[in-house]
Amino acid sequence: MRPRSPIHRQEVWMRRYLLLAAIFTAAFGGTAVAGMERFLWEKRPLVMTVPRADNAAYGQQLEVVANHAEGFAERDMVVIAVVGDERVEVDGRLAADLNGGDIRRRLNLPQTRFEVVLVGKDGAVKRRSTQAIPANVLFQTIDAMPMRQREMRRSGDGKPDD
Repeated sequence: MRPRSPIHRQEVWMRRYLLLAAIFTAAFGGTAVAGMERFLWEKRPLVMTVPRADNAAYGQQLEVVANHAEGFAERDMVVIAVVGDERVEVDGRLAADLNGGDIRRRLNLPQTRFEVVLVGKDGAVKRRSTQAIPANVLFQTIDAMPMRQREMRRSGDGKPDD
């Protein structure tokens, strides 16, 4: 068998890139969730939707996030909140490049009540709840994921940090 030429390798790379782009587009609905693609394969979004910022469950979930910031960081989590009609915050900061309506449609989230969704690095929904999710439940869900298992092995200790 003869060695592959650089042009052949480039064609293979391009095919892989196009396949990844197609998967990415399917996972995030094309441009419908412009900006969410930046989290794909990098972060595990915890997406919350709430009609008003004074919602009790929303406050509880934010408290979980604040009290376990180190565990969230260790697991590459990012917190996305869709507040009201369209306002989107990422880790507490306004994210003008994200559209709340698009995020709600993509993740099938309601506009009239609190709901929280854990999304994996692959873009798939891993857990959904209409109540605040405790940190231990989030962490157990993530730590059971194959990608997270590999991350823990690479870190050397094989166990999660809380």
